[in-house]
Amino acid sequence: MADMMRSMSERKVIEINPSHPIINKLAKMTEENAEDEKAHSLIATLFQTALIESGFSLADPFAFVGEIQNVIAEAMQIEDVNELIEIEIPEEEEEETAEKSEDDDAEEVDIDSMKFDEDDAEEIIADEEAETEENVEEDKADDTEEEAATEEGEASEEDKEEL
Repeated sequence: MADMMRSMSERKVIEINPSHPIINKLAKMTEENAEDEKAHSLIATLFQTALIESGFSLADPFAFVGEIQNVIAEAMQIEDVNELIEIEIPEEEEEETAEKSEDDDAEEVDIDSMKFDEDDAEEIIADEEAETEENVEEDKADDTEEEAATEEGEASEEDKEEL
């Protein structure tokens, strides 16, 4: 009984709406020519999309992808989807020109002034250590203030209890 209930709740349904314009157009196409390959291809694609929408898995997802690509190619009026188009790859000079124009917008920086020697490195490390020590001392001061506030709060609660 439980198996029957589970299978009924897991039942997947595909519905066809005869009033839908796509179904109506496909019906007319097949009435006019029962051997119309375009109509058969569209019907198969529509059926596969209905399977996916209803929760079924496709036996051959690659074929479905190919059909979808054919539909897209037809909508875009591409005659042969397998024909590769030759494209020109821009020469590097054009890329360098684009990079230079981007660099023109950026602020110019003197690279030589950015070089560090050992003294500079030691100074930077000393500054960072001093800053770290300051942060530690500030954290300790904050902790002390919090503890004092907590003790005051506890003391005032004890005073209330005594009253």
